Amino acid sequence: MTGHLLVLPSDDPVAGAEISLKVPGPGPFRLLCGVLTLIASAAVANRLVRIRLAHQGVQVFQLDAGAVQVATETRTYNLIPGVSQVGGSATASPVIALPPDVYLTDLSTFTTNTLALDVGDNFSSLVLFVEDCGAQPS
Repeated sequence: MTGHLLVLPSDDPVAGAEISLKVPGPGPFRLLCGVLTLIASAAVANRLVRIRLAHQGVQVFQLDAGAVQVATETRTYNLIPGVSQVGGSATASPVIALPPDVYLTDLSTFTTNTLALDVGDNFSSLVLFVEDCGAQPS
């Protein structure tokens, strides 16, 4: 139904795997915000979390967290339209700024593409909050 708010969660990936969320149909859905957490293993590396949106397999955008995450850190990343990190520490709860007015359909896929991801690193589910903008039933 048009105007309803929906939660679109990805599967919870196994350790060492990236997140992949195929948007269910039919949409369109307006992306409001999202959240994900990465628990980094003890392996020494500087991880850089990047979020990608593809439509029909073609990359629309790639956004990065702006700061690396080091070994043994746990960070919750907030995806918020038009907002960049303001004040506070980027390590506490980093913000990844989404472009305004992103619309999703069942042809859309969100993925992570993390630089230096270790086999012991573990992502939570990606949870997107969207508004259903689909046509009203007749």
